[in-house]
Amino acid sequence: MIELPDEFNDLKEFLALRETLKKAKKENEAKVHVIGNFYVVDLVKGNIKLGESSLVVRGYALTYPYYKAIAYLKSKGVNGNEMAKILDYSCFVLDNYFSYIPLLVREGLKLYTEGKLDESIRLTNRFKRIMYVGRESGKPLEVLKKHYKGNNLKRDWELLPESYKKIIFYLLDSSLGLLPGSSKYELGEIDNVAGEEIDNDQIISPLTFPEFVDLTNYGVRTVTQGKDLIILGPVRSGKSTLSTLIMKRLKEIGFGDVKLIDYHDLEGNFAFIKKIQDDINDGSNFRKIIVLTKDIYYTLKPRGQVIEILDHFLSSPNYNDLLKDYERNIFNYFYNVILDADPNKAIWYIPLVKLAEEYGTPIPYKLGLFTLTKNGRRVGEEDKDIIVEWFSNVNEDIKTYFDDDYVKESQHKVDLDKIIDGLSSYLLTKVKEDSETAIDLLRLYFTEVNENHVLVNSELNKLLLSAGKLYKPSKLAIRKIFNELVDVVSSTRNIDCMELKRDVDPIENIISILVLLRKSENRECISWAYEEILKLKDRTVISDLLSDVISSFNRVGRDKRLANLLSIIIYNLLKEFTPTSIEKILEDLLAVTPFSQIPLSLLYYKTDMIDKIDVKDPLLSTLIYSLLIDYNVRNKELNKVVTLYDKFRKNYTKPKNTQLDLKEFKEVVSYLFSHYQFDKIEDFMDYLKRRADAIIGYTLLLTHPNDESVKGTIELAEKLILPWGEIILKRIKSSTATDEDYMDLLKLYQLQILKSLANNEKYEARLALQGITELSSIVHKIRDDKAKSSIATAITLSKMIIDNKVKILTKVETISDLLVFYSTLFLMGNKNALPLIELLVYQIDKNDLIQYNLFTDLYSLLKGEEIDRNYYNSVMLTLISKYINNTNKVLVLLVTLIGMWHVLGYRGY
Repeated sequence: MIELPDEFNDLKEFLALRETLKKAKKENEAKVHVIGNFYVVDLVKGNIKLGESSLVVRGYALTYPYYKAIAYLKSKGVNGNEMAKILDYSCFVLDNYFSYIPLLVREGLKLYTEGKLDESIRLTNRFKRIMYVGRESGKPLEVLKKHYKGNNLKRDWELLPESYKKIIFYLLDSSLGLLPGSSKYELGEIDNVAGEEIDNDQIISPLTFPEFVDLTNYGVRTVTQGKDLIILGPVRSGKSTLSTLIMKRLKEIGFGDVKLIDYHDLEGNFAFIKKIQDDINDGSNFRKIIVLTKDIYYTLKPRGQVIEILDHFLSSPNYNDLLKDYERNIFNYFYNVILDADPNKAIWYIPLVKLAEEYGTPIPYKLGLFTLTKNGRRVGEEDKDIIVEWFSNVNEDIKTYFDDDYVKESQHKVDLDKIIDGLSSYLLTKVKEDSETAIDLLRLYFTEVNENHVLVNSELNKLLLSAGKLYKPSKLAIRKIFNELVDVVSSTRNIDCMELKRDVDPIENIISILVLLRKSENRECISWAYEEILKLKDRTVISDLLSDVISSFNRVGRDKRLANLLSIIIYNLLKEFTPTSIEKILEDLLAVTPFSQIPLSLLYYKTDMIDKIDVKDPLLSTLIYSLLIDYNVRNKELNKVVTLYDKFRKNYTKPKNTQLDLKEFKEVVSYLFSHYQFDKIEDFMDYLKRRADAIIGYTLLLTHPNDESVKGTIELAEKLILPWGEIILKRIKSSTATDEDYMDLLKLYQLQILKSLANNEKYEARLALQGITELSSIVHKIRDDKAKSSIATAITLSKMIIDNKVKILTKVETISDLLVFYSTLFLMGNKNALPLIELLVYQIDKNDLIQYNLFTDLYSLLKGEEIDRNYYNSVMLTLISKYINNTNKVLVLLVTLIGMWHVLGYRGY
């Protein structure tokens, strides 16, 4: 690593350093790292030449991002306008970068504590225009004089802190393309330059709104460099406030030729989207500041430098405004800006409104036109309809609050089934015109089984796809003509199943399977098709294929192996769906294979007929009750778990009495538990027992009764869970672990935390947190987004607690994990997190009683309220209630709530 100086005495010294760097690179095979300010690094590395301006940042920037600077000042007790002044004092902007200089933040804080901040701000603001300097020509003193706003340059320059001068030297050197240090040398002596007598307090006023200081300075710089500025954010996120701050400072620095275009001003006036479009395209020479939501931005596609406001706004004490009456605010925006507050426009576009409210947005553009046409609107496809275009770009849940009774009546009359039926008929017409369209429609229909977007002809994409995915009404329309599509494809394709036994595109594979199921008389081909279906994770696709699967089974003969595979296909389907017609088929299958009892038992369980489950063979019974326990906890139906577990344990002791063909049993197990293969049935039974025990152990933690000891419950749960943990640790050590195993490893650490805090062992709890942070070495091995996110969240929270510092969380996949993160932020001092916690709690599915009750009670505890632990209780809540006045312990306990979607032991088999 080579550290570069901020300045050079002469050109010779600069060239010598450049040669040293070249030599170091040549001698070292490893990459040579250089650190220094951006301009010096660019010069030395040869990215730019002397004489060329460099006003951009490359690589890593050793500065404070806004959230870190704000958090630092908050921790020092500085808020509001005083914080904004310190941030403005320390702000640093270039053409592609804005941030804060840590040295100046600390210096500004020192000035504030000494009562000298206002005086310093008045002084530094006389030189503020230097921050907005672009590519200049001339000498440093000439540029300084040009941008200085005051009446005594020599005096003010001498009073300026050296740290602030250093920033000015940097900006002048980089904007003039000088050898670093040139400005410092040339500005060593400044003659007295007296200007006119002016009120210096009014030259450039201090900024307000701390969360917008860097955005304000960056916006001002953008406009002064001759670019239009586009401010994006959700409704009521402070965009107009930011634009007002930028406009005010532009005026104060003497840059007045700016036009503000805002869909919604601070007085509450809205602008119609067509008027916004006309204003953007008016062709004037004025620079523009354009304030838009993302959907209007994507609709109008204006050109300019974009800054997004949401992340900054979340640092604001006013950000709760974004959450208040959010649905109504969206509607007000939609009605006023998109529909121009015009009931006639509302009636004209009401079919799209109904479609959006029922099925969501965005609505594919051509489907929007089709919907209007189907409802009697005359639409010319050659004319771009800006409102239909908006519907194809917006991504918001739209709930309507129309006041006009006629508009509401018109909305009620829109028949969405008519639109879907009409779309089906239209697509069938296209299929008759060109049979390849049938294949394209099936490809689109099955897009969800493929990670990549499926490319078909552009007309179908524009008609059927929403944000790259099949829009739900489009899928419903294709579903209506599904059989006709398969008939067309089957009539035009001949499939040799031997050719398919290779890697192929998943969607093409499904289409080929459909043809085989319709046409093939070869049992081996049908068997291969069944095996491929069992590899599918999307159970909706299995549902689509089921009738053809059953037809093929009846057609080629009731073969036992096919019956086994069919039983497992139906079992996988029943995990998500409950087709009423399936019971008779499964009962008939009993004559062919005993393994049809697996799906039949699940069907009885789901239809509340547990008493009908009658499996004589103890080995098969053990397997079935293990699967039912797994399904039970996955669906949080804990009232049945004890019954199932009791039946499981009773049968577990009799596996040697089986009458099953063990070779067939192993094959069935290999499909049900595809991650692992077992050489011995005894090993598999031990696996099932440990797994079921662990599930019960997790359940005990979450359903802890009030009259039981917390320590006793944890002790019993630990006894049940740790044998499963031994299996997990062996798999991880042998590199055969799955995503579910890594989640269970996290649970072991969480169990350790609960045990240590129940016993008041702080050191053990800290060891567990440290262990969680070390999981960072395995995160890259995890494929499942939810598992990766949960473990990453647990790692981040553990580090926050250990370091006592707020850290940034980049992505959270579940509401429960997000709730834990914001609860942690709240306890670490961010009081703005509480309303967001409330909003998230109400998004939890109330049918998911465990999670809903757990997090509702947690929210009550965070607010300082008592909870009724007779209604619902858990080990976690008991301990949080016990330590509610000890923030450090509650923070640690919150980590045990991460990954609630997995906590009950559900494994994705």
